[in-house]
Amino acid sequence: VAFDGGSGQLDYIHPDGDNLLAEFDQFEITLEPNNDDPTPSNEVVASSVFPPLALPHIRHLLVAIGSTPDGVALIQGLWDGADTVDTSVLELRDAYSEDDEETLRLKTEEIINQIAGDKNIGLYKDWNGNGSIDDPMDGYGLLINSGAEQGYIPQTLHSARLAAESIDATKGIIENHKKLNACILNMEGWSKGLLDLALQLQDMPYGPEMEAVITEMELLSSRLLYGEDTDGNGRIEPIPGEGGADTAYVQAYLMAEMPLLPGAQRVPLPAQLNNP
Repeated sequence: VAFDGGSGQLDYIHPDGDNLLAEFDQFEITLEPNNDDPTPSNEVVASSVFPPLALPHIRHLLVAIGSTPDGVALIQGLWDGADTVDTSVLELRDAYSEDDEETLRLKTEEIINQIAGDKNIGLYKDWNGNGSIDDPMDGYGLLINSGAEQGYIPQTLHSARLAAESIDATKGIIENHKKLNACILNMEGWSKGLLDLALQLQDMPYGPEMEAVITEMELLSSRLLYGEDTDGNGRIEPIPGEGGADTAYVQAYLMAEMPLLPGAQRVPLPAQLNNP
């Protein structure tokens, strides 16, 4: 730890770029002599152990979970999904501007399938009749898939709630869960609105009447990914009506913060035992 006056800081990145939370659940600081001996001493001055009951749910959010394609972490799949939907909407706009109906129909299909997910058999299909079901995502969908526990939005809500409801959840986990929850509920509403518009566009004959629908789709896909500063304070915050995928991503990682406490093997107090 490099000290500057009374405070110190250490920046550490895994040599292989691995997610540290996947391999470790605690850290400690030891008091060392000022020499080149790499062997740590046994004098632990501070430590932090992640609450063990909340940990599996936080790992599902930030590291991996078996239910998703390739085991991708829920918050990563959620953000990637919002990003690919926004890309498809931007490409939809380009196709309309270039009077390219074939690409417009393809992008409309992509948007519907990405939001609906491949377990929603009523919506996940070859809408443009080109012989393939087009989906730039992984098939998991953003919204809950009909009749199945699948979809990045509901599953992220579920794992975050389980972490916050763990009996050893800290005040930080609970407070950041509330903010994450607000962002994801925003995303759910915007995803439903975007899906409705895409289905409306799918049923429309090609022509100038599409302009208003496409403009509204652009607005919702931007909110889905970036959020919106509705109160005009210059910030997009994790509150109802503002935070989107970008803000949700930050709040999910804040749920994994580990307070540094004096002594060895220190587990932070649960929120229920740490009320002022």
